[in-house]
Amino acid sequence: MRKMNRLFATLMSTALILGSVNAAPFLTVNAEGSYSEEDGAEGNYEDNGYLNEKIADADDYARYRETVKRVSGERGTPNNGYIPYHPPIVTSGEDADEEVYGLEPYYNSVDEGFITTAKDQDDSGMCWAFATVAASEANLVKNKIADVSKVDLSEIQLAYFTYHPRTADDPVGGLNGDNVTYKGNYYDDGGNEWFTMMSLSQWVGLADESVAPFNDYDAESVLPAELEYDAAIYKLTNGRYTDMTQINRVKNLVKTYGAVVGSMGYYSRYYDSANHSYYGDNYNDFTEGPNHAITVVGWDDNYSKSNFKVEPPEDGAWIVKNSWGSYWGSNGLFYLSYYDEIVNDRDITAIAYICEDGDTYDNNYQYDGGQESDSFMANKGDYIANIFTAKMSSCEKLEAVDAFFISENVSYSVQVYLNPDEGDPTSGTRMLGTPVTGTTDYAGWYKIPLNDEVYLNKGDKYSVVITFESDDAYYGIDTDFIEDWWYTFDVTCHPGESFHYLASENTVFDLEQNDAVARIKAFTTDVDRKYITSVTLDRDTYYCNNTARRPGVTVKYNDKKLTLKKDYTVSYKNNVKAGTATVIVKGHGKYEGTITKSFKILPSKVVYRLYNPNSGEHFYTLSEPERNNLISVGWRNEGIGWYSSTDGDPVYRVYNKNAGDHHYTLSKAEIDNLVSLGWTYEGIAWYSPKEKLQPLYRVYNPNCTGAGSHHYTVSLPEKETLVLVGWKDEGIGWYGIN
Repeated sequence: MRKMNRLFATLMSTALILGSVNAAPFLTVNAEGSYSEEDGAEGNYEDNGYLNEKIADADDYARYRETVKRVSGERGTPNNGYIPYHPPIVTSGEDADEEVYGLEPYYNSVDEGFITTAKDQDDSGMCWAFATVAASEANLVKNKIADVSKVDLSEIQLAYFTYHPRTADDPVGGLNGDNVTYKGNYYDDGGNEWFTMMSLSQWVGLADESVAPFNDYDAESVLPAELEYDAAIYKLTNGRYTDMTQINRVKNLVKTYGAVVGSMGYYSRYYDSANHSYYGDNYNDFTEGPNHAITVVGWDDNYSKSNFKVEPPEDGAWIVKNSWGSYWGSNGLFYLSYYDEIVNDRDITAIAYICEDGDTYDNNYQYDGGQESDSFMANKGDYIANIFTAKMSSCEKLEAVDAFFISENVSYSVQVYLNPDEGDPTSGTRMLGTPVTGTTDYAGWYKIPLNDEVYLNKGDKYSVVITFESDDAYYGIDTDFIEDWWYTFDVTCHPGESFHYLASENTVFDLEQNDAVARIKAFTTDVDRKYITSVTLDRDTYYCNNTARRPGVTVKYNDKKLTLKKDYTVSYKNNVKAGTATVIVKGHGKYEGTITKSFKILPSKVVYRLYNPNSGEHFYTLSEPERNNLISVGWRNEGIGWYSSTDGDPVYRVYNKNAGDHHYTLSKAEIDNLVSLGWTYEGIAWYSPKEKLQPLYRVYNPNCTGAGSHHYTVSLPEKETLVLVGWKDEGIGWYGIN
């Protein structure tokens, strides 16, 4: 939606400040203006599949056409900055219960520190780009990839390259020949969050604001071609979307990913400036439709319906970040009723953008350079596949694949084949020992990391094959689309690139015959880096103390010592309980490779510490029943004294029945002497590890003639305190486990 003019906005801001004494509180962020038009319509299911004269006479494709169903998105009419659009989605239509997601009645990503300051789209029609950037920034901050106080991404770069012909070649070349022709003015006429998701999936953005500042450009500006791909410092690898009417599912997206982009119909007659709230109850029998993109950052189930101009049926509202500056609303935020008639009854979509650091992967192999939404159906046993050719360096590592699913609850498996035969994606060499499996929870882009290392030499062909494990599974395709009054997407398809295997026909169909490609991508990294050569642990044996054991590592490339985080990362597995633990060192930055080392965690036992407030004696035992019995007769439980090994040097225990005192020592001679004086030998109390890990300090009270004359502790401050008040330091009695 286009923003109101600056003078009116300023006056409105002043009125809001004066009239907001009783407004519900927000933290801080931002907002936008007004317009009207037709809304988007529901997705259209067609049972006749491909509708293309090019293949109408082919017997194979005639059978395919009868088998494969299609679901497409629908769009409304562009007006004042937003083009209503409802992408295809195949869903159960049932909102998940709150308990499924563990949702609280109130959540706000602003409170969590994920939301950047609200920006001002000024008099442009680019609410759709501002909302997309805002949601992407929130996701980057939530995932600790970007700093909320520093990240500032360019809306103009995203909007411009979403709507302009490809001015630069796709770095990998898969999108060369794909084009968009826009009939209007990208700065004023508008767009939507679906188009931006597809642009971002092609790695057209996200760029820093400094390379294309919003205030430096207008509708006549031409952005440099090098900003199309090369300027992206963050890249989209995942995306999820659902209907806004699925309130709990939208909430889950907001909480999981930081924010979502949605849309609404903004008409000033419904806005309550005192409470920064919005609810529309009668949109002229729906002749007015969604006209504005927004960023949903939270919700409040208890937000009172009395805070709206006209009361909605129930309490509850979305917390929304707008794109009209922080002076609008409450620091750019406002409340949008769950029950607003356009949001609640129209096919409004909520999209979460999931982004990564732009350096995570070097290359994006892809063929889907358009932004149209279309899909085909697959059944169990069918597969789709794209065949790519490695070309970016002498060696690349295939790290992950990306696929677009229209359906929720699709079960799938992924396999990669090296150098398949022409037209047969599943020939060639299987590269994954076990296929990667998964199930979609939402419609959208799914990045699927591989569980095996796949290396590609320059010139290698490789197929990414996604097999469906469930029926009625819709997947995204890209194809040409012409809208005379709006835009044209021209997707260049070539034979041998994209396929659909129909299990029912036992036939592989080349989607080029329908001028279509499957939305499948492959992410690789260039492997011209050095491989780490050695990893040394500073210890290879520990005792269990029920905390994570993390030996230090020395990592080298030949004789050069590498730096943690800069050159490599370290992770640990099975490093708490007794057994064999693993250290995993992975090269980072200029270094590649993974080296694993194992170490032992030996079993141990807990030594309990108790105190008798009557006699002043401290008592120590491995026996839980003995501990519990003493507690029952008045001894004070002081928790865990230390951990002992299960072997090593024995620590002996004797008891003086006259004084009621226990004594513990490593010295057999000391034990024999005490026994000769009438003490009772009670056997081995525990063991002291030969590694001499945790000192057990022994002190003696020369003024005590009864029980409690000796004390034992792992705490150096406790020992030193007792010495200061007259106890005698007797050194280290034995050792425990640190």
